[in-house]
Amino acid sequence: MSKFVAGANRIGYVSIGLDAATGLTKVHHACTEGTQCQKTTAREIGRFSGAVGGGIWGAKVGGSIAIGAASGVAIAFGVVLSAPVIAVVGIGGTVAGGYYAGSKFSEMGAQVGEIISDAADNGSEKVMDVLYKMKGALDD
Repeated sequence: MSKFVAGANRIGYVSIGLDAATGLTKVHHACTEGTQCQKTTAREIGRFSGAVGGGIWGAKVGGSIAIGAASGVAIAFGVVLSAPVIAVVGIGGTVAGGYYAGSKFSEMGAQVGEIISDAADNGSEKVMDVLYKMKGALDD
């Protein structure tokens, strides 16, 4: 089982690397053509940061919820869960939580990046102006 976990860990690093490469390609393409370089850069940084942070958070929460739910069902039916069952349930919850939260936080990070870029384009030099505009846009 530990070999599979180590392999999954390596796949996660490869996935993060591919996501970063995709973002860098989009930024390079936008900046070499001269169209919306700043906006694309801010959006891709926000998207990548949101995906990584959200994925880490979602994996932790998803695994805990899955194990807690499986334990609750086992107690309700009066059965005992073996260690391999708990491991499979935990890994499944971790993968599902990481994927779902990573995708949602990625979208949110891209929106935050665009808001910051728009605020900078409109001449907002004060940090509070940028934060106020971000709050207003995220409330919609």
